[in-house]
Amino acid sequence: MKLLRWLALLLGLAAIVALIIDNGAHQIATVLTKGGLKLFLVPIVMVIPMMLDAAGWQVLISNPPPWRRFFYARWIGESVNTLLPAAQVGGLFIKSYLLDKTVGEPGLALASAIVADTVSAISLLLFIALTLGLMAMHGLDLRIILPLAAGTIIFCIPIYIFYRLQSGTTINFHPRLRKLVSKITAFAGSDNKAGGIKDQLDNIYADNKNILKSFLLQFLGWVLGTIEVWMIVHLLGGNISVTEALLLEGLGQTIRNIAFFIPGALGIQEGTYLLVGTMLGLTPTLALSISLVKRFRELAQGIPGLIVWQANEGWSFLRHLHRR
Repeated sequence: MKLLRWLALLLGLAAIVALIIDNGAHQIATVLTKGGLKLFLVPIVMVIPMMLDAAGWQVLISNPPPWRRFFYARWIGESVNTLLPAAQVGGLFIKSYLLDKTVGEPGLALASAIVADTVSAISLLLFIALTLGLMAMHGLDLRIILPLAAGTIIFCIPIYIFYRLQSGTTINFHPRLRKLVSKITAFAGSDNKAGGIKDQLDNIYADNKNILKSFLLQFLGWVLGTIEVWMIVHLLGGNISVTEALLLEGLGQTIRNIAFFIPGALGIQEGTYLLVGTMLGLTPTLALSISLVKRFRELAQGIPGLIVWQANEGWSFLRHLHRR
């Protein structure tokens, strides 16, 4: 499995290079230079959806730690998911580990992270449905809309399975899930087993008001992600409406989640922006440049996240040695 993910990563990078060469590396560089240093505003502005996502996680816990703890765990978890060739569960490991230090109740950090990810996936489905509706209203080719709709329906299946594994007694008896939970709880420094995690999950899901708050906050985060596309296009000298930006962002998120087996949907996202961007009237170089700037934003947020995480872990380790 690890070999396949590395292979997918290399193929994705090769696809990006091929698209850049095919559409003119010099022309793309010219478009990107129009943004200049102003492009650094993109990763700064895009902290807002991350802040909302952290708030959506925090509301799931009664008497939670300070919001900054959730934001830090969310930032590091996203950095791991984005930059390391690991499945999304890698970020879940890290988020649970980081928050477990401050929550107090054993297993609560992991349970809340699981619920937050589930709610996030469901809110993303609503955002994708909104995007598909906009595509139909704009009269885009049904040959594009229908496969995406089918892929979205397929995407619902693992979300449903993931939710069902958290409910009832399934989490107590499913061998693979029990093994995974044991690994995560051990990594997080918790002695809780699957049964204890299930109790925390039941408590969180029982509070419908907090679940709704989390859903609304995370859905708002997805919608505000539209700012990124709109901002990038205008910084690069193009013009796009908010509706068209919403369409491109929603489509990009749809493809990223359908192509979850390819790290970061490398190559797939670029091809999607190129295809749909040109259909919306953007030049091929500008359409491809949008995706490249989004990649730059991921690096600008993710690399500092990994550095800060490792620095903090190293400092904690040295303090532990000093106490001994």
